[in-house]
Amino acid sequence: MDDKKQRIRELEREYLKLSRKEVRLIRKQQNYLIDTSQERKKLNAVMKKIEDELIELKKDLISYPVEIKILQSATTATAIHEVNLIDFKCKKVIKTISIAELNNKIQKFLQEEGKKLEEKGLLPKPTSPIFYINYAKKTLTMNFYYEK
Repeated sequence: MDDKKQRIRELEREYLKLSRKEVRLIRKQQNYLIDTSQERKKLNAVMKKIEDELIELKKDLISYPVEIKILQSATTATAIHEVNLIDFKCKKVIKTISIAELNNKIQKFLQEEGKKLEEKGLLPKPTSPIFYINYAKKTLTMNFYYEK
């Protein structure tokens, strides 16, 4: 799972770089009347391969939003967070010493709850991807992948 997620991140970064390059080529053609169609064809072929690989990698993954609320932090060695699996309608308090540990525990919690619901045939449809920070409530909402 971690290798798959890492590969997805790498491909998404590469795709973003290529799409920026494509925009520069289009502007170059519009502003300077230079033909960039051959370069763009090559670029589009590479982007299409990346899209296909991403589709293949993500076919067994479902992205769910997770709300993370800071209950206690920085003053001690451990931080306490309340994790809310929004679509699953369940919460859990997690104590951690690092962001990596928090991510791993959230991923494990999501997999456990997802398996329970999947066995009953009640796996919810995911809401649209979210990344949101609410400073007043000290919450961060971001997406995590559930692997079927």
